[in-house]
Amino acid sequence: MFSNTLLVEGADDLYAIAELMGYYTHWPDVKKEAPVQIHDMKGVDNISRDRVSTFMKAPKLRNIGVVVDADDNLLGRWNSLSGIFSEWFPNIPNELPEYGLICQNDDGLRLGIWIMPNNISSGMLETFLATLVPEPDNNPLWQYVGSAANDARYNHSATYKETHSDKAKIHTWLAWQDPPGDAFGTAILKKVLNPSAKSADTFATWFLNLFQLSKLQTSPLLEPE
Repeated sequence: MFSNTLLVEGADDLYAIAELMGYYTHWPDVKKEAPVQIHDMKGVDNISRDRVSTFMKAPKLRNIGVVVDADDNLLGRWNSLSGIFSEWFPNIPNELPEYGLICQNDDGLRLGIWIMPNNISSGMLETFLATLVPEPDNNPLWQYVGSAANDARYNHSATYKETHSDKAKIHTWLAWQDPPGDAFGTAILKKVLNPSAKSADTFATWFLNLFQLSKLQTSPLLEPE
């Protein structure tokens, strides 16, 4: 076990976060040398008290974080996670802070919780990644992606669920790049998704503070609003 541990729902989260943080802090390609060990829990239901206790017992653990999707039940997700971790962090607050939770117990262990996309809205990893589309409010291709996805669903028998609209749109966006269909992490690496967007910087600030990592001097500057 390592001193810095992050639990995530799936492989998409793992690789997207690793590539994103490579823009903000030193992140070697060799997994065991990474400053934070990210664990694919293979589903949010596997982030349970029993599974978490295994990580909490690691003798070298200093900081542990969790990143999960809000989906359509942000409050329920927060209540579940705060309940799971209350055994080790009795000082966990009643509400999730807007910029992500970071708290410390009497033993000096630190806990971080981030609920995608932004701790205050319903959604998921893909909702967050949509904010990394370059200039999403003024990007004609991204605007067309939205209208095309909606047209496909409502007029051409596309069967994706409304709750998965953000998934459909970001995958369509990536399907229309060169080459089509890069994985999320690769898209961030190639800046098809912008790692210096304001939302990325906000997430990275939480991540760096939780794991007490230094920001690279050469990391991308926050885009002006």
